[in-house]
Amino acid sequence: MTFTASRTLIAAHRGGAGLWPENSMTAFRSVLALPVDQIETDIHLSADGEPFILHDAKLDRTTEATGVASKLPFPDLAHIRLKGTTADTIPHLDELLALMRPTDLTLRLELKRNAFSEADPNLLPRAVKSLETHAMLTRTVFTSFDRRYLAQARSTGLTNPLIWLIAPSEQERHGIDGILDMAQAAELPEIAPRINLADADVAAATRARNIRFGCYAVNDGPAIDKALALNASVFTTDRPDLALAAREKSCDPN
Repeated sequence: MTFTASRTLIAAHRGGAGLWPENSMTAFRSVLALPVDQIETDIHLSADGEPFILHDAKLDRTTEATGVASKLPFPDLAHIRLKGTTADTIPHLDELLALMRPTDLTLRLELKRNAFSEADPNLLPRAVKSLETHAMLTRTVFTSFDRRYLAQARSTGLTNPLIWLIAPSEQERHGIDGILDMAQAAELPEIAPRINLADADVAAATRARNIRFGCYAVNDGPAIDKALALNASVFTTDRPDLALAAREKSCDPN
């Protein structure tokens, strides 16, 4: 039995990082005006155990502060301004959940390793607590480059969709067959390689194992056209506006 997607879903990566400051509430509010299927974001745990939204383990690239973000309690993080904004600060996960709850959008939540490249065993349970509080747990997809987070989700009985993000170094080291062997052993239902390492052979091999095929880093016109041609189940993109226009065009019988 093989799997193919009936319609490729589009996830606004970090809220649409090519259009607005990444992982900002401005981005999340703005992307609601677009008919995307999912909003993607990243979370870490603060020093006082609060889930906050930031891609990097360090503050330097996207904020006006420096250092390891998780070393600070959330009240301190909440006062750190994001670069490229006039007033946006580092959001708490609860802020995004409150914004999304009245919509019908799916949250695509990436569980990030800490500054020591370790999977924090407290991150997933704390995220689940917020998701349950906001009635968003059943509308959340969990993703990670670290299979330990996905194994934790399975072992704790969560039935949410899980996506293993494939780092290029892993794919080059193990090959797609090795990646799929690991995915099957861990009972992971979907993998997502980087778009530049995805092709028809990778997609076919994945589906032949009855594993869903998605991709990430689909950020320009050629990459978007490629992901749509491969019939990816879902892809993340910094330019959801371009992706939506391309999907509409690809579905136009004329």
